[in-house]
Amino acid sequence: MDFLPTSALVRKELRSRIRDNWRNNNRLRHFLMGELGKFSAIQVSHFYWNGKNWEFRIWGMMLKNSKNIFGVSREDILNFIKKNDEFWKEMLSG
Repeated sequence: MDFLPTSALVRKELRSRIRDNWRNNNRLRHFLMGELGKFSAIQVSHFYWNGKNWEFRIWGMMLKNSKNIFGVSREDILNFIKKNDEFWKEMLSG
């Protein structure tokens, strides 16, 4: 198998962590992770084999003026995703 269907699991956990980190900011969470049948700013690929290692990708669109709209800066969100070591260790182990 060249890929593992993990995208939904990663998205579910990421959505939960965003909810926990920015409590009561449902507008931000729904913008980043979407609502049923609506736009999602953050996309996650399945894990796939690149010939040497397993990898996956996260991409999306984050507004430069998100601080004015959601009360959280673009940099805060990027740092949360990039530097959340506990989350990534849990997701990638076992």
